[in-house]
Amino acid sequence: SSNKRVDHYGGSLENRARFAIEVLDAIRQKVGKRLAIEFRISAEELVEGGMTLKETIEFLKMIEEKIDLLHVSSGVITSPSLALRIIPPTYLPRGSNVAYAAEIKKHFRKPVCVVGGLTMKLAEEIVEAGKADMVAMARTILADPESARKYEAGREEEIRPCIRCNECTRRTAPPRFWSIRCSVNPLLGREWEMVPFYRKARYERAVIGGGGPAGMQMALELADKGYTVTIYEKEEELGGMLRYATIPPFKQDLRDYLSWLVRAVRGRKEIEIRLSSPLTIEEIRRERPEVIILATGGEPIVPEVSRDVDWLWVGDALAHPERAGGKVLIVGAGLTGCETALYLAEKGRAVTLTDMRPLEELIEESPSLLRALLPLMEERGVRLHESTRVVAIRNGFVEAIDGGRHLLRLPFDTLVFSLGVRPKRDLLTHIRASYPCPVYLVGDCLKPGKLIDAIHSAFTVAKEI
Repeated sequence: SSNKRVDHYGGSLENRARFAIEVLDAIRQKVGKRLAIEFRISAEELVEGGMTLKETIEFLKMIEEKIDLLHVSSGVITSPSLALRIIPPTYLPRGSNVAYAAEIKKHFRKPVCVVGGLTMKLAEEIVEAGKADMVAMARTILADPESARKYEAGREEEIRPCIRCNECTRRTAPPRFWSIRCSVNPLLGREWEMVPFYRKARYERAVIGGGGPAGMQMALELADKGYTVTIYEKEEELGGMLRYATIPPFKQDLRDYLSWLVRAVRGRKEIEIRLSSPLTIEEIRRERPEVIILATGGEPIVPEVSRDVDWLWVGDALAHPERAGGKVLIVGAGLTGCETALYLAEKGRAVTLTDMRPLEELIEESPSLLRALLPLMEERGVRLHESTRVVAIRNGFVEAIDGGRHLLRLPFDTLVFSLGVRPKRDLLTHIRASYPCPVYLVGDCLKPGKLIDAIHSAFTVAKEI
């Protein structure tokens, strides 16, 4: 799609193939048969003027004898929306390139490899069905480097699932070029920090207040260091606020991860779990822990202008969509707000989003996910007002000023706030006043953020104690 040349490298398929052929010939001349040549290609570029599957198959016939292995993907890196096909996020189906690989195999004699958000189980099914000769995966292995060994040994439930949030690629892609990190595997890119784990633990008995992702990760890390751990969770089940994020059908990856995390915690004999049991000063005095970790999360941020109006917190809108009327206005268009908008729109609501930030800044929060979400929201009729500040909330509508300084009246039947949370630290003050014990904060209780922040905060504290 980007080849607009009019010389002998552009125009016809033969001309457009010339550059690849010359490069392959030059490589083969240098390496001979000492090295295998793998060729990765987008089976379809999915843009106007781009390569189609039919053209790709014709092109592959031209280079078949020049390569040893074909690696099949789709999309184009120059288009932000179609680059998502190359590294599909959680909203896109797993194995989206398998049909392309299967069709190419009908016309191609060399081994064919396929990529695209594959799990171990799906990979096995693809190869067994003859749709590809081999598979490629990166994020699955980054999330759990032992994935293949666990699957081979019949321990599939122990594999820590990739949630396809693409934090790993966001960090390492230009213009950042940061060290790689993973939302669910805190050791990735921090392997050298394992050294403190081999030191003697400072304490033996720990109490954790809160059974959300940060609290559970903390329990696992401390159990690895030999601690006896008790988790106090006020709700009837583990998961904290992450449970709300797993509700939409398109969040299957996150549901799988939360299930894994709960299984992992429940499977450790060093960890005791007390549900429907908030951590209190009385419990602390009874338990007499040597160290306390607060993972009590945060509480929703609600603007002052909402004091005299009925509204829903975004988590309640996800958990109880039946409470949402026909017209829903969501204030806050971060990732949670956008996912909630799509979820409610799929349930037939007319949804409008507002946010004070410009679109570019919103996307920067989670580029891969939001670039995938925005087209899906548009398909469902969700309206987004960026650079728009709510100045007043009336009965049935809000007044807002957009980026052009225009006054807007946005009607609603249900008003939803998705403005993040502030740390919930009430218990910290009581502990410091009445129980002499080291206290550490993790997750939103320390600093509100994304899942990656919660998990890594637990790892960081655990390695120090």
